[in-house]
Amino acid sequence: MTRGKKVLRQLAAKYQTFGAFVCAVVALTVLVVSEYGYRQIVKEAALISQQDETRSDLLNLMSLVSDAETSQRGYLLTDKAHYLQPYEASVQGIPKLLDRLRNAFQDDPQGMAMFALISRTLGSKLAELDITIYLQKQGLLNA
Repeated sequence: MTRGKKVLRQLAAKYQTFGAFVCAVVALTVLVVSEYGYRQIVKEAALISQQDETRSDLLNLMSLVSDAETSQRGYLLTDKAHYLQPYEASVQGIPKLLDRLRNAFQDDPQGMAMFALISRTLGSKLAELDITIYLQKQGLLNA
């Protein structure tokens, strides 16, 4: 019987070692999968943050253009120069936003195409505003 107990103890020791090995493999697998998931979440969070910044920059750009148009309209209606202050502030702020947006879309061909269209359209609009303000200042608009 002692020989049987000895064999059983050896067999139990082997199974314990094998069980510990399986537990270690499972734990390592869980760790690797968890780390991969964590890195994916961090990457997605950074992308969402960048998209939020881009969306905010686009909204700010729309606001600046709207301010410039409103300011120009106020100046044209009243011929009072103080109405041009928001226009001038907007015209100064727009290039900074355009640079930020260009950088945001630089790795996205579709985004760059959209940015190019926005930039061209905005350039035309700002030129129109500038010309009408110039004509008003010269007294040529109502002539």
